[in-house]
Amino acid sequence: MRQENWIEFRRTTPVVLEADVVVVGGGPAGVAAAVGAARVGASAVIVERDGWLGGQAADIFSISPWQFIDEDLNWVVGGITREIFLRTAGLGGCDYLWETVPGQIPPPEGAEKPFEVIGNGWAAQHEAEGLLHWRDAVVEPQSLRFALHQMCDEAGVRLLLDSTVAGAMMEENRIVGVLIEFRGQRFGIRGRVVVDATGHGDVAVQAGCYAENYTTLARQGFTRSRGYAGAHSRVCNVNFEETLAYMRGRPDQWRLGWGGAPEATADQIAAMVRLGNTVTISGFPELRWRAVQENPEYRVVGRRAETLETPEGHLVFSYHGDGLVDLWSRSRKVIDLLDPVEFSEIEADIRKVHWLTQCLYRGYIPGFQNSHMLGVATHVGTASSRRVAVEYTQTRQDLTEGTHYDDVVGRAIGHDWHVVAKYRGFEIPYRALLPKGVDGLLVTGKSAGEFIHCVATVACTGHAAGVAAGLAARASRTPRELDVTLLQNTLLGQGAVL
Repeated sequence: MRQENWIEFRRTTPVVLEADVVVVGGGPAGVAAAVGAARVGASAVIVERDGWLGGQAADIFSISPWQFIDEDLNWVVGGITREIFLRTAGLGGCDYLWETVPGQIPPPEGAEKPFEVIGNGWAAQHEAEGLLHWRDAVVEPQSLRFALHQMCDEAGVRLLLDSTVAGAMMEENRIVGVLIEFRGQRFGIRGRVVVDATGHGDVAVQAGCYAENYTTLARQGFTRSRGYAGAHSRVCNVNFEETLAYMRGRPDQWRLGWGGAPEATADQIAAMVRLGNTVTISGFPELRWRAVQENPEYRVVGRRAETLETPEGHLVFSYHGDGLVDLWSRSRKVIDLLDPVEFSEIEADIRKVHWLTQCLYRGYIPGFQNSHMLGVATHVGTASSRRVAVEYTQTRQDLTEGTHYDDVVGRAIGHDWHVVAKYRGFEIPYRALLPKGVDGLLVTGKSAGEFIHCVATVACTGHAAGVAAGLAARASRTPRELDVTLLQNTLLGQGAVL
């Protein structure tokens, strides 16, 4: 195909809304940012591409206590981030651990801990309930969506839904708003400070910030991240008792979790399920291999992509009770998440894999023969697409050594739980949210650093950025000019853990 550039002519765009803080992205990070800004007295608006809040986080079953609480049962992530997820749990439909454990943490001084976290955060041994699956004790996605809308309503945050960011409004090197597209029309949203909560640094790049492609960095050996993409599908009407019967008869064919979790028996799994604890099961290599031999298309189903054509490949699913299961499928090759053609191809491929996965389970896995697919997540979840150049880029050494920063604005755990839990997580410096070369802008989440990845960590950066944006806007300053001590004290007043 011939490559060329298309020249766009200058246009006049009507500015239809103005706020102190404009947040682009309506996931947990964006909501934490907007609510945080509103609570310091700033007007805030969220620009969201979907017709409701939640983003990728509300598509997946992966927001668990291990993202918030360390091995000594202390809250690591606090503030609005913690509030979002405890409120979600309070709406019901969430895992047993979310409904019972948060009220006990931290345990009263001198009291016996309610449980011990084991297996590098994969499980917990409860003093009364026995073994529990800690890492996948999820919140219910639709409850999360409602909680986010509820909090925005209460804080007076305005929403611009079904609106896609199309550009940055710039005055020299300062961003003063964003351009959006809605129903084939373009509008301007003016703001004193803009928070980029897109997950890919979309606003930062359009504002002229320098950013690196994670895929390029990976190929140069600078990062472990290599264009990760995947999505959940939801399956109903699973007879898990039949699945358990197979597991009791073939204990060699399955395990709890998919690596790192302690060993469990089928009876322990049954006890977890009775409590309402989500369990993730992996294995069934013989059944998968039988399916592959009978239909070669099934080679794409399962984990361990390097051995998909051998008996060592295995299946993974999470059981949430009441016959509900979610299945995870991911891209089959390293991709550039910033290439629209390549990403579209892999996204379509993931949808195909989900259908084949359901067909395999329905045809070969006990308990799934009468199951039905409810649907596949709207978004393909991604990690490692773009890293914006910020004033300070955290390193793995910072995490493993528990580096302290004078400008700390949050504390998180992330996917490196087993490495950093002993330090009560890792600190996030304010400098990591300030992009180089552009004023009036704060970045959050994955684009701000390689280790800012899981939902709780991303939302933690959103809370800090939103409060900073609100304070800066109210003082007619840029975020870079903000008094960090004032920011830290305000965050502590909103329940953040520093």
